[in-house]
Amino acid sequence: MAISKEEVEHIARLAGLQLSSEEIVKYQAEFSSVLDCIMQLKQVDASGIDSTVHNASNENTIRVDKMGVSLPAHDALANAPARVNNMSSIPKDIDN
Repeated sequence: MAISKEEVEHIARLAGLQLSSEEIVKYQAEFSSVLDCIMQLKQVDASGIDSTVHNASNENTIRVDKMGVSLPAHDALANAPARVNNMSSIPKDIDN
């Protein structure tokens, strides 16, 4: 499917591009090639193929929450710069 020079210039204007004469000729050929590929795809009979959005299964992949053994507070705060009452303490950054 051939695309005209005017169509390439129109597309360039819509995209806010300024093209040289050589670029217009180049894109004329490239756009025509792309449209030819699309026309070939339109001719494929896909009537027996189910449409899909993605190939992942529709099963829920979220795991169930399970209670487990927690770290003791002392071990969990081992790398904290400062501790107050089994909690990490950080310097105040914003004044009231």
